[in-house]
Amino acid sequence: TLEKEKEATKRQNMLLSITIILLLAALGLVISRYLMRRRLQKQLVKKNKELEIALMRAEESDRMKTSFIEHVSHEIRTPLNVITGFTQVITNPSFKLEAAERDKMIHDISVNTIEITNIVNELLEVAQEESRQHYEKNDTIEVNAFCEKIIKDIDILNTHHLDIHFLSEVGADFTIKTNRKALEKILRQLLENALKSKRKKCMIGT
Repeated sequence: TLEKEKEATKRQNMLLSITIILLLAALGLVISRYLMRRRLQKQLVKKNKELEIALMRAEESDRMKTSFIEHVSHEIRTPLNVITGFTQVITNPSFKLEAAERDKMIHDISVNTIEITNIVNELLEVAQEESRQHYEKNDTIEVNAFCEKIIKDIDILNTHHLDIHFLSEVGADFTIKTNRKALEKILRQLLENALKSKRKKCMIGT
């Protein structure tokens, strides 16, 4: 009888151990699934935030493109009108022009043609570099020489002969590491906008 009781107790203990093991396994599975679900939820939240940011950037990019196109349309209209008007005058035999007047018109046509060409080139650059995230800074440039060259190149658009001064506080051998093409584009655009703004003020003043 004692042996039977021991055997029964042993079976009960074994059954209890198996039950506990099964419960622990089930609990472990539940916890594992819960943690996995939490991790997936966090990943989903992160992806949603990334999608929201990407959507915001895309919408901002669309707004910038629309604004840019409107700006370009406005900027290209003025030089195009100048070219069209002066071309009609020069090619019309009814108009008697002095040599100086003709030369000035031809010069203005050339200047405005360059301006339109620059705008078109800018559009092409925007189209080519639309997917670029950043510019590689692999160019070493001498700051003073670089700036002086840009001012010299931009002088052709200076039809009102405005004074453009370059003042540097660094030595002639001072260099920086940057992207030559991107920096040149920025500085040219700033100078061109400044000349256009000053030119409009001069036209209003006259």
